[in-house]
Amino acid sequence: MTEAKISKLKKTFPECDESSLLELLISCDGSISTTESLLYESFPQQNKRIKLESHLSRQSNINSLLGQDESTPLNKIGNHSKPIYLYTKSDIETTIPYASIHFNFLPEELSNNLLNFLLKDDQGWSPQEFYLFGNACKSNHQSKVYSSKTQETLYYNGHKYTSRSSYTDDLKMTQLLIEDQVNKELQTRDLLPFQHQDPWKGELAVCNKFESKSNNLDWHSDRMTYIGPHPIIASFTLGATRDFRIRKQYDEQDGSKPPIYSIPLPHNTLLIMHAGFQEEFKHCVSSTTEFHPHPMAGSIRFNLTYRNYLKRFQDNLPMCSQCGNQMDLRRSFKKPENRGRYIWLCTGNYLGKECNGFHYANFNEDCLYTDNVDECSRWISRDDKAALKSFREMFQS
Repeated sequence: MTEAKISKLKKTFPECDESSLLELLISCDGSISTTESLLYESFPQQNKRIKLESHLSRQSNINSLLGQDESTPLNKIGNHSKPIYLYTKSDIETTIPYASIHFNFLPEELSNNLLNFLLKDDQGWSPQEFYLFGNACKSNHQSKVYSSKTQETLYYNGHKYTSRSSYTDDLKMTQLLIEDQVNKELQTRDLLPFQHQDPWKGELAVCNKFESKSNNLDWHSDRMTYIGPHPIIASFTLGATRDFRIRKQYDEQDGSKPPIYSIPLPHNTLLIMHAGFQEEFKHCVSSTTEFHPHPMAGSIRFNLTYRNYLKRFQDNLPMCSQCGNQMDLRRSFKKPENRGRYIWLCTGNYLGKECNGFHYANFNEDCLYTDNVDECSRWISRDDKAALKSFREMFQS
């Protein structure tokens, strides 16, 4: 039955790979109509596709064009049948409160030097490899890890990185400038309960390389295994302009699907995903949206994602008692009654080994886990009305 649904979806959306269709179908509880509804938003059929003009220059605030107050989040305006494009700093930061953006972030010479270096660096790039529902998969874009810590053992998505490149002087300068910006903003933002208290550092950068429009990155939230709950990830774009899409992890309180936001990210743009972003949102780089080539890079886009690896999580990472693999830190998001609970899941499935190893996360314990649900660490966004209602009802019953 599932194979038939995947086959039907594949005929309608041939640009989607089967593993992504399967993941989306499962997330929609097997409903093919719900899956198609989501896909039509991100992958409209060619005869229905409305070509959206990508405004690279900063336009007037969209709210003002619609006669709305500029502080009104765009998810309160109009219907959500199509992605909502966010172009201005005001639109983006008002609508996505867990994000901040900075256009033309680096001095022009530094950004061009860094882009030129990445274009010439032809060593160590490879697709990300993983398993999805028992099937071996590869990403259709190339990735590479850069780090200022050349001696430490590093892991990413369950894989040990024995080969990585050291920061060049330009990468180091970019790291320092991004660190300054992030830590400056932290002084004006409320810290979330599980957020790391020390100054943020960007000592590791995962670089994704998109060589053509067909390269994409499927819907996901970045793993918190080594960077802890409420992490900050600084995403820096070089080269061609591509759309960065964002949507909530869960449905609206009335059961409707959340809006999809699309943000064109030009060359030399810094997008900071602040604490709470990975818990509340998924993001992707779609292969169907328009892109604008760069004079130096053409169709090639680089995305450097700077992360702060935490020693406490590296040193005390839980190991699965069933198969011995490392465990992966995630957060429940589907059902309101469970939403917000942090959990540890075995990485075996991601590495092609079937295993259902599981613990609740407890950040108050040195071992970082518990098997008692009452001791599970939990955070619910104040905007998540459904989960907050369920949480209150649990204590009133």
